[in-house]
Amino acid sequence: KQIKACINEHYFDTLNTPEKAYILGLLYSDGCVTNKDYILFGQTEKNKDIVEKVNLALESTYKIYTRLPKKGHLFYYV
Repeated sequence: KQIKACINEHYFDTLNTPEKAYILGLLYSDGCVTNKDYILFGQTEKNKDIVEKVNLALESTYKIYTRLPKKGHLFYYV
């Protein structure tokens, strides 16, 4: 049986830290909502650590994926 990934859905209930404000800004500027109501957030290879930190802060168990777009730069997203 496959274990379902999860995330802290209440992370942004109270914006009470600079970290939360920063992450919300990143999601707003570099994220999107897919046609299946998923939030997609990604960064280029040089900023992979940002994706890892956001994933950790949101208490996410979602896997970080790697994609190689046409321009040739690795792209990490969750």
